[in-house]
Amino acid sequence: MGSSASFKASSRVASAAAIVPGNDTLVIVKNEGVVARTVTFSSKADEKNRTGDVTAYSLGAGELAMFRFKKAGWMQSDGKIYMEAEHADIKYAVIQL
Repeated sequence: MGSSASFKASSRVASAAAIVPGNDTLVIVKNEGVVARTVTFSSKADEKNRTGDVTAYSLGAGELAMFRFKKAGWMQSDGKIYMEAEHADIKYAVIQL
């Protein structure tokens, strides 16, 4: 059985995209622009007090990247994972695995 997802426009840095995670979440990010753009995911300290933000991950023009998240270490206190994109050229899709 396969999964499908449609891409959404990202929010600009001033208002991060709020992603509702499952136990195992795949976020696919693509740059539909003609110049490189960045994306950032904010982590939360895990049970060992470690963090691991993905900061200013650069996607070249037309590039796609995938990020896999578990709730621990990524889900914020409001139950969401936050992604900030440098520009609206960044689109994303979420697949619950």
